[in-house]
Amino acid sequence: MSEHNTGDEYLDRILERSDAKEEEEKLLPGMVRCEVTEDRIGNITVTIPGHKGELFMQSDWDQASFACNCGLIETSDPLLLADVDLEDITQCPDDYIGVISTGEKE
Repeated sequence: MSEHNTGDEYLDRILERSDAKEEEEKLLPGMVRCEVTEDRIGNITVTIPGHKGELFMQSDWDQASFACNCGLIETSDPLLLADVDLEDITQCPDDYIGVISTGEKE
């Protein structure tokens, strides 16, 4: 006897995936969407969609503090960066909006 999913089981799996995706897309209070990219030598650049500029971080201490503020790691210890991918960060505290640099002189 071969095992096949019934239509109801299939639909339940689709709905579970949909619920998980919706949950993933929700912003936590005080957070904004952000995109993190890491270059080949370990520097990260943070951009916030809808806002000009970017935040460039070279130091492990800055990156660890950012990762901690975003909830990726529990403490801002640079040694913890080896176990995470900073590009997994999709939201950051809205305080960073005022910190990003546009590269323009005032």
